[in-house]
Order: sequence, then structure tokens, then C-alpha cells
Amino acid sequence: SFSTETHHTTADLSFSWTMLDFGLSYFQARQQADRFMILKERRRRIVNHLVQDVITESFRVAPAERVASEIASTPAHAEEALAVYRRMEEERKGSVAQSLEHQRSLVSIISHLRQISMQTAAAKSRLAALMNLPLSTDFAVVMPVEGELKPPRLMADLGQLETIGVYLRPDLREELYQARIDRYEVKKEILKMIPGLNAFTSLNHDSNKYLVHEMWAEAGLRTTLDIVGMAQKWKQVKATKVQQEVTRHRRLAATIAAMVQINMGYY
Repeated sequence: SFSTETHHTTADLSFSWTMLDFGLSYFQARQQADRFMILKERRRRIVNHLVQDVITESFRVAPAERVASEIASTPAHAEEALAVYRRMEEERKGSVAQSLEHQRSLVSIISHLRQISMQTAAAKSRLAALMNLPLSTDFAVVMPVEGELKPPRLMADLGQLETIGVYLRPDLREELYQARIDRYEVKKEILKMIPGLNAFTSLNHDSNKYLVHEMWAEAGLRTTLDIVGMAQKWKQVKATKVQQEVTRHRRLAATIAAMVQINMGYY
């Protein structure tokens, strides 16, 4: 006797949903959103530094351009005076020690002026690079009239400046987002210790003509628990909590540094 055909086909359409994976995906999505915000804060920090660098380099270039002609001609006069002192030394005119002292002062002046010229050229090159100009481009920086260069009047007190600075500082906001990422990581590790629950349903077909029903449906729940990996997962939870505490202390240290910087700038 037999109850199965020699040749028959089977087919099934199944659907399963794991609640544990859904929870992990939710926390991962929140972490990715915070990582995206961290990237935005880093971009904002780069833009702030770029603006600050442009202002700094422009205030270096503009005064140097104003006295560029004097700086360019002064080394030539100093070298002429140096040659005169050397001739006096050779001809034994005057005190040799005094002549050597004057020569030392002139050499120091010439070296200092050449260093200023090099710094001015380097500052102009850096400013051109910050403005995305070709290095061969000739440009000039126009400074405001001296009467217009007045220090801004602070309309906020120190407490308000500290609040604004701590709230808007990009690196501190990064640490806040990182703290949330660490909290979600702790929740993910705890969630992994919970037994997994999998709901499934399927529609089945078998062409075997000896079956009472060639089509049937199934539905049910499955649960899984990794007993062996529980100890390792608990250690991972504790390690994640330690990382969360490290992030908190790093944020506090960065906050104190920011407040010190704001106080120094204010005073």
C-alpha cells in the first residue's frame, strides 16, 4: 500500500514577523537619525571655523598691505647701513665693539623684516585658498575706516552668553546626540536578552491526490531563547553602560571648557 504519488509538487506562501527584530530596528533607526544630526553639527562647526579663519586672515593681510611699501624699502636701507658699518670696521674707524653691536642690530632688523614679508605673503595665500581663489590672483583687502572700527556693545550678560554658547556649541550638541545613541545601545543590548517571539502564517499546497486536503493554512507563534549567550549579553550591557558614563563625563568636561572659553572672551 502507498499514500504518496511517485511524482508530486509542493508549494507554500509564508509570512513571518519577529517582534525582537522590530524592536532592534526601531532603536537602530533612532540611532541613525542621531548620527545624521551629528554630521550636521560637524558641518556647522566647519562652516564656523571657515568664517573665523577668513576674518582672521583678512585682518592679517589688510594692515600688512597698508605698510607693504615701507616694509619692502626698509631692508634695502638697513643693508646699506650695514655695509657702511662694515667699512668702518675694516678701516678701524670708531669703536670696533660698538660697530659690531650696530651690525648685530641691523642683521636682526633685516631678518625680522624678511620674516614679516614672508608671513604677509603666506597670509595672503591662505586667504586666497579660503576664498577659493587661484593663488596667482592679485587682490587687495579693503579695511573699514578707523572711525568705524568700534568694539560691539554686548547686549547680554555673562550668564546669557554662557547659556547661548553651551546650547549652540556644535561639539557639545554632538555629545548630546552621542549620549542618546549610547542610551539606545543599552536598550538594544537589554532587548537582545528577551526571548524572541516570531509570529508566522503560511498557505500550503501539495498535488498529492491521496491527501484529504491538497491545500491548507498554518498559523502560530514560535519563541526562542539563547541561554548560552545570556552571560555574554549581560557583559555587553554592562560595557555599554560604562561607555554611556564615559560619554557623560566627556560632555561635562567639554561644557566646562566651553564656559571657561566664554568667560575669557567676555572679560
